[in-house]
Amino acid sequence: MGLWVENITARGVTLTDLLIKKKARIFAQAFDIQESELVFSNGWLDKFKKRNNIQRYHAHGEAGSALLETYLKK
Repeated sequence: MGLWVENITARGVTLTDLLIKKKARIFAQAFDIQESELVFSNGWLDKFKKRNNIQRYHAHGEAGSALLETYLKK
């Protein structure tokens, strides 16, 4: 997921908690990991953001209004 984070942030997309968790579920499905084996808790999310140096910020303009589904597919 680290490469996905780099690609998305390079495009100016704000990574929301919802976007990160949805993409994590997509990756889990791609690797055939059962959802019952996973818990994307707030603790998991906080650690993920620290590992990937993701901080809160507000995006302005088009990047701030991009459609969620567009960035989940990539």
